[in-house]
Amino acid sequence: MTPARLLLSEVVAMSRLSAATLRRRWRTGKFPAPVDRGKQLLFDRAAVFKHFGLDDPVASTPPRAKWIVRGSAETAP
Repeated sequence: MTPARLLLSEVVAMSRLSAATLRRRWRTGKFPAPVDRGKQLLFDRAAVFKHFGLDDPVASTPPRAKWIVRGSAETAP
């Protein structure tokens, strides 16, 4: 199961922006702010994907019960 939150390091890698640039952008309202404040900055996955205009591949994947196994008309368990 994929988490609904992204770490700052994951957002930096995905956006190819520095952590300092992301901080400036969320403080000025140009980027979604972190949702949890603790030892790690966590971002809402859906908000980050929406900001970049991307489809979340996990959200668009059909539930496993609806997958069809090749060579069989039955659905996967």
